[in-house]
Amino acid sequence: MKNKIFVCLTVFFSAAIIKTSAQDADSSKLFIGVHGSYAIPFGAITEHEDYLDLNSGFAKGGGAFMLDGGYFISKNIGIGAVLSMGSYGYNDPDTILSKGYVEAFAVGEVTMTVGHYKTFNFLPALYYTVPMNKLNVDFRLMAGYSGLTTPEIKVQLEHNAEQPLIQKASSGGGLGFGAGAGMRYAFSKHVGLALRIDYLHSKPKVAITYTNLNNPTDKFRLMKEYNVGIGSLNTSLGLAFTF
Repeated sequence: MKNKIFVCLTVFFSAAIIKTSAQDADSSKLFIGVHGSYAIPFGAITEHEDYLDLNSGFAKGGGAFMLDGGYFISKNIGIGAVLSMGSYGYNDPDTILSKGYVEAFAVGEVTMTVGHYKTFNFLPALYYTVPMNKLNVDFRLMAGYSGLTTPEIKVQLEHNAEQPLIQKASSGGGLGFGAGAGMRYAFSKHVGLALRIDYLHSKPKVAITYTNLNNPTDKFRLMKEYNVGIGSLNTSLGLAFTF
């Protein structure tokens, strides 16, 4: 799926570049941005107070990489896409999870290793831009596919260290949409600085699986599916290339 999306995005941008290559510099219609960003999640995915609340995701902010671009069909209106990949950290400051596993398996202690959430977004976008000499102020609406991979959680019980319980990293996706604003300032004919802020919302559906899940009590946090609304505020800084 991801390979197909990359191919489609490459074809779109390549066609736009070919179409605009014959135009002079003053009629540039295409931009491509490369950004580093920081994403702050909102909603149940960030909750971390209750071990037995299956909506709680224990997530915190993390870094991301973003490509975006647009082709302007008029002075102000453009169409394009946003592609981003990133991760959220795991927030368990009071070791709520490990205490929950101790109680669920009636053991004295556990050793726990937790990975990261991974995110993926491919969002076609509609742009409205206000050009002001070297500065372009962009507004955009986005809708498309949002994917989520949950972190692997490995729990070693004191009496069974050789066969740890593993909540496997699991992936799924769903509809994502959002809105954003930003600006592009041109340092030269083809290169400029880009600053953006976007709000995204998605509800990916992820089936959760385990290995070595043996004899838990009814106090075990048994997740079969993760399907909650996820909000995210993304701020990014990067370079914009115009053609």
